[in-house]
Amino acid sequence: MMNKLGDTEFTWYTLTCILIFNVCDTVGRKLGGILQVGAGMTYFLGILRFVFIFTTLMFAIDDS
Repeated sequence: MMNKLGDTEFTWYTLTCILIFNVCDTVGRKLGGILQVGAGMTYFLGILRFVFIFTTLMFAIDDS
């Protein structure tokens, strides 16, 4: 099934992914100078970011 520009499910999914990424990026930049986190937390958050981007790309791929 092809994703069309007018497909509301696809556009809401895309908009939600962009919103989540931008909100988390902004919060991370603002808190970056305030909070001091350890190396373990940095690795954990990096892995979470990788998983988010990877799953977003996998959902965007059309199997048909």
